[in-house]
Amino acid sequence: MTRWQVFEELCGLLRAGLRGTPPKLTDDPPWDQLIQASSYHGVTPFLAWSLRDHREIDPAAAEYLTAILALNTLRNRQLTLVMGRVAQALNTIDIVPVFFKGAAYLAGSLYPDQGMRFTGDIDLLLPGGRAPDISRVLMDAGFDGEQARLLVRTKSPFLPHFRDRETGAILDTHQAIAPQEWQAICEPVGFEARCRLVEVGGARVRIPNPTDLIAHSIVHNQLKDRYYQRETVHLRQLLDLDFLCDRHASEIDWMDLEGRFESTGTASALSSNFHFVETLLHRNAPKFNCPPRPLALELLRRTIENPGRQRQFLMSSWVSQYVAGLRARPLSVLNLLNAKIFVPRLRRLYGIVRDRKW
Repeated sequence: MTRWQVFEELCGLLRAGLRGTPPKLTDDPPWDQLIQASSYHGVTPFLAWSLRDHREIDPAAAEYLTAILALNTLRNRQLTLVMGRVAQALNTIDIVPVFFKGAAYLAGSLYPDQGMRFTGDIDLLLPGGRAPDISRVLMDAGFDGEQARLLVRTKSPFLPHFRDRETGAILDTHQAIAPQEWQAICEPVGFEARCRLVEVGGARVRIPNPTDLIAHSIVHNQLKDRYYQRETVHLRQLLDLDFLCDRHASEIDWMDLEGRFESTGTASALSSNFHFVETLLHRNAPKFNCPPRPLALELLRRTIENPGRQRQFLMSSWVSQYVAGLRARPLSVLNLLNAKIFVPRLRRLYGIVRDRKW
C-alpha cells in the first residue's frame, strides 16, 4: 500500500469509531504502518477504542492497541487527579484557573471515554500579577519549578513549568493562551466571562466555551505549529473539532468565529481545517464565506506521499526562527553554553531530520 492508502485506511477506522459503524479492514492490513501513522497523529488510543470489539485484528497489533488504551486511560485518570490538586491549591488563594487544550477536554469530559485521547502537559491560564503566590501554593502542593537558567533572558519572566513530584506531570502556565498576533482570535473581549465553571476533584476550574476552544485549536495547530503552511493536518486535532461540533453544536457561534479569522487575514486556515474534518472524518462542515485552499486534499496527499517536503519546511522554519531570535538579541547565543538548552535543541534538529512524517 502507498502511504496515502495507509492514511486513508486509518481515517476510515477513525470514522468508524466516531460514527459507531463496524470498522472495515482491507485484506492483510499493514499494521506496522497503521500504528506508525496513528502514533505520529496522536490517535492510537482512539484507534484502539474504534477496534476494541473487532475480531480480525492481527494478534500482536491487538495486544499493543489494548495495552495503549489501558495505559492511556490510567494516565488520563492520573492527570485528572493532578488537575484537581492544582485547582484546589489555587482556589485557596482565590484563583480559579482556566484549563485549555487537552486539559480542557479532560476537565469537560469532551470524549465519551477518558482513555480515547493522548494528553501531554497540563496547560492553564493564570493571572500574571499573582506569580509569587501561585509559585508558593503550587510548591506547597507538591510541584517543583523547572526552568533552564539563561545567561541572557529571551522573553519576559512569568512562571516556570512545574513538575509534579509524585507523577512527573508537567504544568505549563500561561498569561495568554496564544501569541500576541492571534489574541484577537483566541481571547477576544469577554473571553474569561464566557468560560464555563466546572469541578475537578472537588475544586473549581474554568474551561473556554466551545467557540473559543475551536478558535484556539485552529490557531495553535494551523497557524502556530504551521500545519496550514505545511499543507498537512494532525488527526488528533481533527478529532477534537469533530467532538466539539458533536457535543456543543448549539453553542458554537460560527459567524463570530469566521469574523475573528477574517479580521487577521487567516480565514482560509479556518475553512481549510473544517474542509478536512468533512472530507476525512465525514462530518458536515459549516459553510464559510472564505473557501478552503484550492486542491487542499491533493496537496495533503502529496505531502503524505513525500515526507521530505515537511522535513525541508520544518528545517528552514526552525533555522529562520532561530536566526530572527539572534538578530533581536545577539547575546542570547551565549545560552547555548548551557547544556540544558543546547542538548534539547540538538534533539529537536535530530527529530526533524530523522522522523518519518505522516
